[in-house]
Amino acid sequence: GKFNEARVKLLELTALYGMSEFDFLKYAYEAVYSLKLSHPEDFASLIAEYDYRLTHGSHPDIQLTAFLAQLSRFGTKQ
Repeated sequence: GKFNEARVKLLELTALYGMSEFDFLKYAYEAVYSLKLSHPEDFASLIAEYDYRLTHGSHPDIQLTAFLAQLSRFGTKQ
């Protein structure tokens, strides 16, 4: 739905404000517990996967954009 808007915000945080890719993932991890996700363990696993990719030299912009794309599969409990 709002992938392009999220990507613009990501680029703003990392490029304009200098937030590191690891900080972005850390804040996403912390935010997961304030949401009522139906499967928070899947979200934590996704963050761990992208953290691993970044620590092993993958391109940060590509990896975080892919991370945002995968977030769309997570729904919230009603």
